[in-house]
Amino acid sequence: MFLKLLLGMIAGMTADAASGTPGRVMAADTQDEGYSLEASLPSMPGWPKIFPATGYAMAGNLLADINGDGFKEVLVGTGSGLYVYDYQGNQLWYYPTGSYRVMQRPSVGDLDGDGDMEIVFVGTTDFAGYIYAVDHLGNNLPGWPKSVGDNPFSPVLWDLDGDGDLEIILGQRAYSSGRVDVWHHTGAAYSGWPKTLDYMCVATPSVGDVDGDGVYEIVAVSYYSLYIWASNGTQELALLNAWGGQSYAQPTLFDIDGNGDLEIGITFYTGGADSLVVFHHTGARVWGRALGGPQAYTTPVASDVLEDGTGDVEVLDAMNHNASSNWLHMFNNAGAEMPGWPVSVNSITESTPIAFDFDADRELEFLMPNNATGLFVFNRDGTAVSGSPFDTQGPATLGAIHVADVDRDGDPELSLLCSPNPMYANLWTLSGIKFRRYLAPYPMRFHDLWATGWIHPRRPTGINAVQNGANVDLAWNPNPEPDIAGYFIYRRTASSDWDTIGFTTTTSFTDVAPPPTTYWYGVTAYIKGDVESYMDTINIALDAQEGKAPAENPGIIVKGRNITFAGKGIAEVYDATGRLAASVHVDGERVLRMRDQGVYILRFRTTEGVLNRRVVLR
Repeated sequence: MFLKLLLGMIAGMTADAASGTPGRVMAADTQDEGYSLEASLPSMPGWPKIFPATGYAMAGNLLADINGDGFKEVLVGTGSGLYVYDYQGNQLWYYPTGSYRVMQRPSVGDLDGDGDMEIVFVGTTDFAGYIYAVDHLGNNLPGWPKSVGDNPFSPVLWDLDGDGDLEIILGQRAYSSGRVDVWHHTGAAYSGWPKTLDYMCVATPSVGDVDGDGVYEIVAVSYYSLYIWASNGTQELALLNAWGGQSYAQPTLFDIDGNGDLEIGITFYTGGADSLVVFHHTGARVWGRALGGPQAYTTPVASDVLEDGTGDVEVLDAMNHNASSNWLHMFNNAGAEMPGWPVSVNSITESTPIAFDFDADRELEFLMPNNATGLFVFNRDGTAVSGSPFDTQGPATLGAIHVADVDRDGDPELSLLCSPNPMYANLWTLSGIKFRRYLAPYPMRFHDLWATGWIHPRRPTGINAVQNGANVDLAWNPNPEPDIAGYFIYRRTASSDWDTIGFTTTTSFTDVAPPPTTYWYGVTAYIKGDVESYMDTINIALDAQEGKAPAENPGIIVKGRNITFAGKGIAEVYDATGRLAASVHVDGERVLRMRDQGVYILRFRTTEGVLNRRVVLR
């Protein structure tokens, strides 16, 4: 197995926010730490949002569909509460927290299994903290909020006991001992918890089955040590005094050697020098690398760099507080530096990188904002994407990019919270760039909406395709992860790009009567935390003699947002996520008026066959 680790060593003094209006397209005339910033990315209408200065580094931005309408909302933590906006910039609600700053990233999930999303977030002063759990309208859930220790970190959501609802895991600095709590969604304490550490808990915990025994573990770090507990609170590891200091960097869980269990990537500092170390779940070191720089803040990031199915991993780190070097590194699974790396990023960074296909070249790029208003974007070979670094017009500090298709138009949007002076949230769009979610293995800080820190889901395996008359029957192996929401099905020809043709919660799918030719089919796994896996693919040449496909789209006419189905059968409309948006019986002619713009999959099951069509409604 060939794994890669990307590590960022970023240093320098924090620059002031660039002058100019956030979101305004600027010429490449802004100087930042000795390099030229290109034009800022175009903002979505209604953005950015500007807030009072806090004097603190804020990281509370997230994109999530909390109300089930298919569009992403924008969650923004501020010095006085949590704001929720729609993607057009309209405020939906605001939850005031008074003097408790919402500095950490919220988490979003269906806590109680009722089909509605809930939001869990924290607030803190310098000496005390609160954890809040609210519904999608901002109302407190029964049993919440709760008083907790000072400086709580982002909540982690996971079904620890397999009963179908989610537990809430929280690390708190809680000077000086440190503390990790676990609650049921009702607010009741989970049996076996809380736990105290040897010193301050300094980062968001992670959750995953690190030893492959079917029991999910919680992994946490203190300022000095690494801890692993089983979900029932049984301690499995206490690696004490493993380093000289650690701050803010969540442990990342990933399978570096392909043996089925999870390794733990951690960045820390000892004696004024940063290091990346990969540990086995037993506490034994896989390998470690000295990086230079006095203090690492950035969470390691893992992804398959070459998208070749070998599980390649990157880890990006941030060195700050007057460090002497400003480099990002990429290592393979043995810890060797990859060709073209390291690369310079010119300034302090406290953020966490993300990985996705930024420029539609069907390869991963790596995005890292710094504290001097620069957003760096690198190709996998270490070269900079054209236009990089882009002008964020504010220091990212602990804020991180989150990428998603918020408006269902097929291209990606980027969210970033800049602070402290000024503090503003922006939502940029990469118009005309196709967003391939199967090439976005690390789209947000802490990996997913549940903040698990676990790099998953795995690429599906065992896909096969069989022609059955005019149809193609697909089947594949079920993924092992318990938070699988379902599987996306893709199709292309030799001359076309991948298109979504369906979504299923099972492990089989029938493509009904596609026109005879050679097709490639792809299957991806999708978790409830809004992350999609890489694609498993297969190709098949259809025999035209085995079945007659209907003429291309004879009974579907699209005008604006009106879809006319003509014929006799069942008409189905799916949105870009694979969710069924409409289903009607047609006997003659039927017109459906879609309320929302975006990408839709049309399927018309007639007596002559099945028509499939992908459209973009404006």
